[in-house]
Amino acid sequence: GTIPTDESLSSPLPIDVRLVLQSSEYRLKPNPNRAQELTEIVSKNGFHHISTRLWPNLKCGICILSQNLKQFELKFLSTYWDPIVPIFPFVYGMSEHYHIAVPLTTNSYQFIPLPRSVYYEFIEVKNDDRHDDDDDDDDDQSPESLELDQIDAKKQERGQYLSIVTEHVTEMKLREIIDSILLEYTEEFTSSTPQYTVFIDKLSYVLAIEVDDDKKENEDRLQQIGKELCLKFDQKLQESNEEYKRYRTNQNISSPILLWLKYNTLTTGTREYRLKKSKGSGANQLKSQLILNNRSKHVIKFIKENKVFETR
Repeated sequence: GTIPTDESLSSPLPIDVRLVLQSSEYRLKPNPNRAQELTEIVSKNGFHHISTRLWPNLKCGICILSQNLKQFELKFLSTYWDPIVPIFPFVYGMSEHYHIAVPLTTNSYQFIPLPRSVYYEFIEVKNDDRHDDDDDDDDDQSPESLELDQIDAKKQERGQYLSIVTEHVTEMKLREIIDSILLEYTEEFTSSTPQYTVFIDKLSYVLAIEVDDDKKENEDRLQQIGKELCLKFDQKLQESNEEYKRYRTNQNISSPILLWLKYNTLTTGTREYRLKKSKGSGANQLKSQLILNNRSKHVIKFIKENKVFETR
């Protein structure tokens, strides 16, 4: 259609958006008839399965999958996308390389890796690895990495190598586990969904939750909830991943710890702090998964400064 000059939109356009749309570079020929069609389509059934209502001849969707896409998938597929139309994720991509694996089928998260399309490194995982407090000084010393032609095929079959680009317990699996646990305690924290993150370390898993100001005084209740969360989190991780269960059984990794942090520490605080500390980095280069070691002392210090209390 056309852009009303009298701001009679349900949500008025920001001035910068209006100027861009009105510029000669982006100016499109108005199509009031199509605008009326779209208005009628949305008014009849909202945005539910709107993909095939907007484009009746739509045959398929083609996309690039990434590690962060799955958190948006449920809402996208259940709300906007008509499931009758298949989605072909033709490649798995990431910022370091756009073509590292090919999905096996449509609507699938099963991938066939492409080892020659991107440089891979592997670290050997020894079954008798044991860690104690004296090993903290080794955090800055990276283990020897092997290239593809250096790995032992038999050891690879037994899962004795860890690819540097992956983790034993993926971030998406962690989110699913945490979400299933936190649903029981939503009202205890805030009126909205709790914010959380997981910091991965060789010694333990740390679950961090923000606390509203009006909840800080009820420390006894939060400590009780924290112990339940840590126990359930540990149980869920052991149920979902044999590698984690083996490490816990062999006491190579301690039980999870819960940090209660000041409000907004995780949502924007840590991110802004890391951006401020990094020279020449952009926001799109920050990974949602944060691995802490001795080289992350400034981040650890920032988190500790914003800690209210912790549960073990």
